[in-house]
Amino acid sequence: MEKMIDPSKLTVENCLKGKKYFIDFYQREYVWTKETIETLLKDICWTFENSYAEYGDAELSPQVMAKYAWYYLNVFITNNVDEKIFVVDGQQRLTSLTLIAAYLFHRVRNETLRDVLKNCIYSSDRYAGNLYNIDHEKRHRMMDVIFNSDGEGWEGEFNCVTEATLLERYRDVKSFFERKAFDEKKLYVFANYFLERLVLVELSIEKENTAMVFEVINDRGEPLKRFEILKGKLIGTLPKDDTEYYSAIWQEAMNNVKGIEDDFFLDLLKCR
Repeated sequence: MEKMIDPSKLTVENCLKGKKYFIDFYQREYVWTKETIETLLKDICWTFENSYAEYGDAELSPQVMAKYAWYYLNVFITNNVDEKIFVVDGQQRLTSLTLIAAYLFHRVRNETLRDVLKNCIYSSDRYAGNLYNIDHEKRHRMMDVIFNSDGEGWEGEFNCVTEATLLERYRDVKSFFERKAFDEKKLYVFANYFLERLVLVELSIEKENTAMVFEVINDRGEPLKRFEILKGKLIGTLPKDDTEYYSAIWQEAMNNVKGIEDDFFLDLLKCR
């Protein structure tokens, strides 16, 4: 039987380090709320601190870290098109993990660990230079602010929801850990825990199954709005090389009816 889905178990380090993911045209903006990312952080830290209470006095080693309880971060779905890995589902979670990695990069002092965390945020390409591991033009400006300035000093206007949410959620991550007040040793152990004991499952699907899988996800998860589904249906019929161009045109048009998109299309269809 043809293998339609290829599952892989990954740590955060395996998932992010040196990888490059593209956000497909039908994906929504990065929209995680403060409550959502703090719930994730609380769950991770609760699991970590239970193990730290038991093993924190031991000198950290791979054998000691292996005794720490692992934490399951759910599934993300990808498909490979022309040697590019596109995220079908899970970009909210992957983005949030990247923000946590950025915070830890700015705070830990061990240079070897900082290098690993840096490589979970961006990778160097001999031709294209430094590229963020979750790549989309909507993300570049804010990821520069987060990576280069620790999320400080931005006073400009946001171009999209994703830009605003990236900066807001990064500052929420900072605020959360400031309240936790981990000392240098505990933060070092936590960073290793984050990289090694948080587990995701990647499901890699065939290109021709993407639309079907996306519809199932939408039916079972947080549903997309009707205009977002319409976008997926229309632009999904185009060749892959054309989707970014027409997605940009779509987004520019939608900015003119922000907040009333579904009503706009209902009225448009009625007029026809």
